[in-house]
Amino acid sequence: MIALCEDKRLFCDQSYRHCQDIYKLLKREVEREIRKAQNGTRVKLEKEPQVPVILDKQRNEISNLKIELERWKEYFSDKLNPPVAAVPEILSRFPKPDQELRPPPPLKS
Repeated sequence: MIALCEDKRLFCDQSYRHCQDIYKLLKREVEREIRKAQNGTRVKLEKEPQVPVILDKQRNEISNLKIELERWKEYFSDKLNPPVAAVPEILSRFPKPDQELRPPPPLKS
């Protein structure tokens, strides 16, 4: 359930950023047309913003939204859950799988 919520949040964040990029492009185009109409001259084209490109682990561009979201999930999973080296001193503190656990101490009332 948590992973589904994270996927939805990532999708919404990504969609919101994409809409912002489109809005900026359209706004610049409208402003350019207004200046053209006011000046009666051609306006030098501005450099348009680059839309970020998502790459897979082999550095190939991803164009499918579903695959892109899976890549984001994989990326954050790797970042948030790094591999942990097993240290024998720490592992010895935990009970072995075949041992029975002692019951917890009673709560004081």
